[in-house]
Amino acid sequence: MIWIILILVAVSASLGYAVRNLLKKYEALEAEFEELDSAYEAAEVKLSDMAGHIDNALERMKSIDKIGSFEADDETGYVFKELYEIVEELEVYYNGQESEE
Repeated sequence: MIWIILILVAVSASLGYAVRNLLKKYEALEAEFEELDSAYEAAEVKLSDMAGHIDNALERMKSIDKIGSFEADDETGYVFKELYEIVEELEVYYNGQESEE
């Protein structure tokens, strides 16, 4: 009878240690998750700000070239068109990212 009690005490102690160990690991993971979650929220704010800047840049480029003078010039027109396409692609990308959230 004493052997059974000793075995039960040993098993209970080892299970208690295992549960305590798992609880510590769970709390550490939960703290790390909270840090990542706050970093993700900060990234969302930056993404929203970036989308606003891209919209402003696109509108500014459109207003600068109202009469098409930049597009008519060979060298300047090439650079202008490339920049315009890049800004449009970024606008589509960032607006798509915002709509998914």
